[in-house]
Amino acid sequence: MLTDSQNAQVTDDTLVGHMDPFYDECYAYGRISEHQGERKGSVAVPCHGFLSIPASHEATLEKDFGVSKLDRPAMESTLDPSQRQPFCTLVKDLAEAADDVPTSSRQLSGILRDLRALLRMGVCPMDICARNYRGGHLVDFSVAWTTPHFMFRVCGGRLTGSTNS
Repeated sequence: MLTDSQNAQVTDDTLVGHMDPFYDECYAYGRISEHQGERKGSVAVPCHGFLSIPASHEATLEKDFGVSKLDRPAMESTLDPSQRQPFCTLVKDLAEAADDVPTSSRQLSGILRDLRALLRMGVCPMDICARNYRGGHLVDFSVAWTTPHFMFRVCGGRLTGSTNS
């Protein structure tokens, strides 16, 4: 819980912008893109942009494509589609799970190297677990903190190895 003094440092717009999974992924991929020329290979599954689909099209997505779970905030799901925010998603390379293939020590070394690189870039993935990896690459930044992030300012923290503050 933040103190009153810490709360005063964070505007509602800042809070919303840093707590939305879509924006968290956008910030992370933006930072990765800024640093792309600094190293060989990618630290994450490549991202090519985003799609924004008006809420009025949700019924079509469900009927024609079977999309029924859009991870909307509960309070927004009860609104009329004309009052909802558009559904936004990133467009990334398809990276299928290989549940039956164990992670090799070589892959683990690469994962650790990539995590260190992400921290140096100013990206702190907060949900490091097997379900967020495909083929040794991180695919989910929906709860990542990317500098500048309000929690680093409020708590005086800094990412280890980060050149951004």
